[in-house]
Amino acid sequence: MWGIDSFPKAPHRVSQYDKQPGNYGPKREGLIREKIAKQGAESVQVTILRGLVEDILPTWKLPVALVHVDTNLYSSYRAAMENLWPLLTPGGVMVFDEYGNPDWPGATKAVDDYLATLLPISYEMNEGFRHWVRRH
Repeated sequence: MWGIDSFPKAPHRVSQYDKQPGNYGPKREGLIREKIAKQGAESVQVTILRGLVEDILPTWKLPVALVHVDTNLYSSYRAAMENLWPLLTPGGVMVFDEYGNPDWPGATKAVDDYLATLLPISYEMNEGFRHWVRRH
């Protein structure tokens, strides 16, 4: 499992579509690993990359089957879509934590903007607790 976290040192890029500033308080790698362990996944190999999604993902080349985007801001949501959707395996899923949340309009706009560029590609979108798209 791979994760990306800016931790407190990296400045976030806030766009005109983002309602709230990109400062989410200090995070510690140990706290993240503790949460993973609480889910019963402590035996999973976890690598956490430090930095901004939009700086790290352009160099990502490995295929992905599951992506959970929980970044809040337009720029990082858009970077996740642009860089990981092309690498998403058939049947792969992208989960969007803030999609449809009025506190984070940039997240919804980034997903909608990117999916509009894919038409007529086939995908399905779930609108339950967490929004997700599955690549066909």
